[in-house]
Amino acid sequence: MPDESRELTPDELRWRCDPASLAFETTADLAAAATGEPISQARVVAAIEFGLGMERPDFNLFIAGPPRTGRTFTLLHHLRRRAGVRPKPSDWCYVHNFQDTDRPRAIRLAAGQGPVLQRDLLDLVGELKTEIPKTFESEEYEKRHEELVKSAREKRDGLVAALEERCKAAGFRVQQVPNGLACIPLKGGKPIRQQDYEALPPEEKEDHRRRQELLQGEINAVMREIRKLEKEAREVVKGLDRDTAMRAVRHAIEDLEEKYRENAAVLGHLRAVQDDVLANIDDFKRREPQQVIPGVMIPSPEPSFLRYHANVFVTHDDAGGAPVVLESNPTYRNLFGRVDRRAQFGALVTDFTMVKAGSVHRAGGGYLVIDALDVLRNLLSWDSLKRAIRDRAIKVEEIGDVYGIITTEGIKPEPIPLEAKVVMVGTPQLYWLLHRVDPDFRDLFKVKVEFDDDTERSDARIRELASFVASIGRQENLRPFDRAAVCVIVERAVEMTDDREKLTACYAELADLVREAEYCAARAGRSVVGAADVREAIAARRRRTGLVEDRFLEYFQRGDIFVDVDGAAVGQVNALSLYDLGDTSFARPARVTARVAMGRSGFLDIERESKLAGPIHTKGVMILSGYMLGTFGRERPIALAATLCFEQSYGPIEGDSASAAELIALLSALGDAPVRQDLAITGSVNQKGEIQPVGGVSRKIEGFFDVCRARGLNGTQGVVIPAQNVKNLVLREDVVEAAREGRFHVWAARTIEDCVKILIGRDAGKKGPRGAFPRGSVYAKVDERLAELARPGRRPDGEIIRPTGKNGSRPPKPRAKKRLPRGRIRISKPKRPRR
Repeated sequence: MPDESRELTPDELRWRCDPASLAFETTADLAAAATGEPISQARVVAAIEFGLGMERPDFNLFIAGPPRTGRTFTLLHHLRRRAGVRPKPSDWCYVHNFQDTDRPRAIRLAAGQGPVLQRDLLDLVGELKTEIPKTFESEEYEKRHEELVKSAREKRDGLVAALEERCKAAGFRVQQVPNGLACIPLKGGKPIRQQDYEALPPEEKEDHRRRQELLQGEINAVMREIRKLEKEAREVVKGLDRDTAMRAVRHAIEDLEEKYRENAAVLGHLRAVQDDVLANIDDFKRREPQQVIPGVMIPSPEPSFLRYHANVFVTHDDAGGAPVVLESNPTYRNLFGRVDRRAQFGALVTDFTMVKAGSVHRAGGGYLVIDALDVLRNLLSWDSLKRAIRDRAIKVEEIGDVYGIITTEGIKPEPIPLEAKVVMVGTPQLYWLLHRVDPDFRDLFKVKVEFDDDTERSDARIRELASFVASIGRQENLRPFDRAAVCVIVERAVEMTDDREKLTACYAELADLVREAEYCAARAGRSVVGAADVREAIAARRRRTGLVEDRFLEYFQRGDIFVDVDGAAVGQVNALSLYDLGDTSFARPARVTARVAMGRSGFLDIERESKLAGPIHTKGVMILSGYMLGTFGRERPIALAATLCFEQSYGPIEGDSASAAELIALLSALGDAPVRQDLAITGSVNQKGEIQPVGGVSRKIEGFFDVCRARGLNGTQGVVIPAQNVKNLVLREDVVEAAREGRFHVWAARTIEDCVKILIGRDAGKKGPRGAFPRGSVYAKVDERLAELARPGRRPDGEIIRPTGKNGSRPPKPRAKKRLPRGRIRISKPKRPRR
């Protein structure tokens, strides 16, 4: 690997896509071959296939990847393809529980049979409401009912007649009273009036009372017999009604039992329906119209047949296999369902028909896709989701009941098994956070599917990207793109990665670029989108988001920000700062200065002292001091006071990409060597003086180029970058063209000595066999200056100048020890311990 720096050729500044490498004229030629499949990543496909193939409940998936990388689109594509070959899951219905009305029963049915059962039960109720009244109005029933009633009436009348004969013989008459039967004394065959009875002699009254008590016992016995007869008659009539209704009910239910003979749960429910119908047969009989008097008489409510209905909770009657449910708002109720209520007579009531399913229920037998951040924002959803996966059961509960905050009287539907594969989509940072702080997450989401934000650049990937452009055009009915336009899109995909060997995986950004370029072509009236349209779309986007960038450039043009782009200066270097605003990023030069003086305070970073520097920036300054110690401090200690500063910096600074510029500024100040101001430098340095690669190098070069062009290009300006960053260069066309014309330059350096030679114009110098730098080299001057700063000097008035302490004060002189006469020994006093 060569150690010397070199100037890069224009061809090294940008990778170009050759239109001749694409085997089509326009994307219309690819429309037939464009399947609309996502541009896949091998690692992603393997992880998805593994996670979907593992049928265990704890092997759920977490899709980790940056936004806009097509992670959701790719996931849904694989889920739908796999779901299409899976069997359709079961339907679920809730029905009335006749044993416990507050706990509706859940019934599993074959796919698409839920609505069928609901219609069958509705038809059953309708048929019973029609056939049962007909059966009870038939001549056969009327005749049999009349016979039973007549027989019971005759028996009752016989008992009453026999009682009346016995009472009449005893001088009493049997009379109907509200409480039953009573005997009234007679006189002359007529009932005795109360005043006549009171006028009777006491002996006669006592005789009447005694005879009446004897008869009352017989009356009570007859009344018991009558009540027994009436009860038996009611039972006989009820049996008649039951037998009569049974014929109508069995005729209707037998067909359903035959239809659902394979489903034991449905058969059990039909038997419960039959028993309840027979127990409440009066509800089905035809009722006479009720008289309603407003404010006086309120009609009795009509009988409800809702308990015989079925609530289709989840159904899969559409074509296709297993469901793929994408829940965009994963609140607790949207995930786990709810129990609705309706107002009735000033109260809120509910029943099993008002139980509504959530997305977890609808995804049964298939896949549920949710955004991880949205779930975590809903704390109840996250806890309940983990509980459902752990218990393999989904409960429909009110939020207050789950946590015992507010308990309301209502129904508690039977839980439904959780049979869905849960897939969460989020960022890698969110995955690491959950994996670290939530033990349940590690146990329940064991399959990580990690998306990269870029892919390898290859001919196959470029063809896939061209098919991607064709797919968007076909799906959205856009104009076709010619080969040159596709090449510009490919080059843009390389630009977005800051690496010539990579293509971006942010396909959403590229899709937007396709749409914007088609808009530019449509506005220009062209039928085919060309390279100029794509470049215009890219430039238009930069103009829309470039307000802050243009404002900074304006400050440089007006001289409000001090940066020189020509000449030379001691202890002053142009570094390059990168600004990331989210939707756009750009770079601008920043002046780095260094000052040195006598002292022992060492290297002082003003940014750190003002608490504007981040930890990485501080580390870079510390590495800088390590290089200085290793290069110049081996034979003697380094004693100096040096300050480093980013001029006109009023906000936080982070990163070590300016450490090379800071080191050049320090060396320039020590060696009194002017630094070229028409050059800027970016790169971090290690303790051995090697220039390390940094990020955003293309934007940094473009940022300095924009300032130089605004001030006026003079043919000598340029940027020094780390040699390892050459592969990351994808510069704008105007920068490459300026370099081709010799108006702008880019150098690659491997060591700080290379940077010194470029920026200062003299060799840095290497130590010879005797440990000295070559005469006239930059490092020789630096070494001499450090030696001067380390030894005392004299002021013009003759006073000796000594190095100062950290606070600028002179270090105290060491006290000379007093000599003792020969033969004597100094005994030091023990120090008193501190309290």
